[in-house]
Amino acid sequence: SIIEVSVNNTVRLGLLLPLLPDNFVSLAGPPSFSTVTRDVYADQQRINTNGANAKSQTVESTFTVRYVTRILSGIADACRHLHSMGIAHGDVYAHNIMVDEDGTPMLCDFGASSVYSDVVLGSSEARIPVSSPEQSSPVHPFECLEVRSFGILVEELTQLLDPFDCEGDRVVHSNADSDNMNSITEENGKLYSDVSEVCTYLGFISEQCTGPPGDRPSFQWICERLKRIQQ
Repeated sequence: SIIEVSVNNTVRLGLLLPLLPDNFVSLAGPPSFSTVTRDVYADQQRINTNGANAKSQTVESTFTVRYVTRILSGIADACRHLHSMGIAHGDVYAHNIMVDEDGTPMLCDFGASSVYSDVVLGSSEARIPVSSPEQSSPVHPFECLEVRSFGILVEELTQLLDPFDCEGDRVVHSNADSDNMNSITEENGKLYSDVSEVCTYLGFISEQCTGPPGDRPSFQWICERLKRIQQ
């Protein structure tokens, strides 16, 4: 919520954020001296998403497809909303994302955010890639920067996907019987039925996001592609 606050007898606008429930935890820690620019994920981190019995476990550091795609979809949509209003978060990394047991994400820490709605668009180089002709409007340079950060997040979470992801009857690894397998994604009529193919698809999104600035997509484009990953 946007509120008015008094600072040294001057009324200014402030951002009031809700207090998150105790079941929300940081997705990762900030970079260390050894990782330098990459966030640090716990060595033994895993979320057990088992309905009412959901709880954190200390087992192998892997995530389910549903967990990862829910995080990515939520953060991409949050960034899309911010940039539609000319606001850059400025620090889209895993250590600024809080998640619950189901992978519901909350984008936190707006200390580096900025409003650029009154900033003139940069050169015409910052545009949607030609591979996405359905979106011809220019992408603001600030959004291009944020898209790159998101692409790194996609890469990191893809590397943490459980190669043998099973959730009850929803079997998604390639050794399962095809008659009992639920589709994960559908792209151009092709069903993605194992984690390796999901990794390939997410890798494609990550590459688009981290490419040259003039070739990076908008968050709207990203949101539409992530919607194709469904369970």
